[in-house]
Amino acid sequence: LTGDASGALRDANAAARLDPGSALALALRAEARWAAHEDRVGARSDLEEALKLDPALARGLALRADLRLERDASGEVVAPSGEQELAAREAEEALRAASSC
Repeated sequence: LTGDASGALRDANAAARLDPGSALALALRAEARWAAHEDRVGARSDLEEALKLDPALARGLALRADLRLERDASGEVVAPSGEQELAAREAEEALRAASSC
């Protein structure tokens, strides 16, 4: 997401209300939550629900991997090594899911 993150969050909330069973709407809302407010908890909650609905949703898998990689103010990854390993596995899973579409 670039530009109007708050507007994107409003639109994503509306999409999730219109179609609460949409894995993509939930993944987009997760992305917007992170972009607008750095709401890691809310974004992860939406992603978990999205991936329950569609475990092969590449966008959701990729964002979940990215959220695992906590960073400091300079952008340096400071996540524990276990989280980094999970993120790498999830990123690979996202790539496989995207290539099968």
